[in-house]
Amino acid sequence: MKEQIFLVTGGTGTIGSQVINMLLKAQCKVRLLSRNPAAVNDAKGVEVVAGDLNQADTLKDALNGVKGLHLISFGDESYTPLANGGQLVKLAEQAGVERVTILWNGEGNESSLETAIKHSSIDWTILQPQEYMANALGWVASVKHQDQVQEPFGDRPTAAVHEADVGAVIAEILLHGGHARQIYTLTGPEVLTPKKQVQQIASALGRNIAFIELDEQQTRARWQEWGLPQATMDYLYQWYGNTPAQGFTITPTVEQIIGRPAKSFKAWVTENIQYFK
Repeated sequence: MKEQIFLVTGGTGTIGSQVINMLLKAQCKVRLLSRNPAAVNDAKGVEVVAGDLNQADTLKDALNGVKGLHLISFGDESYTPLANGGQLVKLAEQAGVERVTILWNGEGNESSLETAIKHSSIDWTILQPQEYMANALGWVASVKHQDQVQEPFGDRPTAAVHEADVGAVIAEILLHGGHARQIYTLTGPEVLTPKKQVQQIASALGRNIAFIELDEQQTRARWQEWGLPQATMDYLYQWYGNTPAQGFTITPTVEQIIGRPAKSFKAWVTENIQYFK
């Protein structure tokens, strides 16, 4: 039987690392694409290969023998949508890739990669997680040192999804197929607000955590410090301030694909509470 090889882009990120873990558990050969392979840590059991999604030709060798490919639709830390999707898809077709999963960039507009894959001969699936529970890790420092969380729109509803569930969905699709030409919205099992998420963290810690609501000027100043482009800041502020229904409408997709209920935020807190202490 021919060895199954899977190539994962964004493999050091929140979702890509989960995809890799799931594929390794299935005893598959996994390649991780990185612009700087020497800087990749904790890649036990993974073949780390050099390549840059913004330069399609650098993927030629990495795609050799690959059956399943996980792609992210952005090419840098600022989540800039890929402009060379057509080239990437053509290379995947030429390499004989059978299945592709694509993680959207979350900004609503279809990337060139998503457009190109829809016109390809490959079995493709596009995943659209609305918000990650792991975003709460951004509160670690202020919780540990100040017993507070600072965020805008504390009462906005969100059906955030556990990053491990997204990884499990992607791995299942890559391994077994059955979801060709589908676009899936992924959510957690409940609707919470940032304030309620903070309350659950506080309860697990056994101490009070204050929620301090940021205004627009404060929010944009923080995002600017993080290096986010103006267009991304505009999109995020609009999304948080007027969250579309898909951001808080619970879907059964996670359970339907992986065969167990989606993990709750309480479960996420239990798994990660050591970071907040």
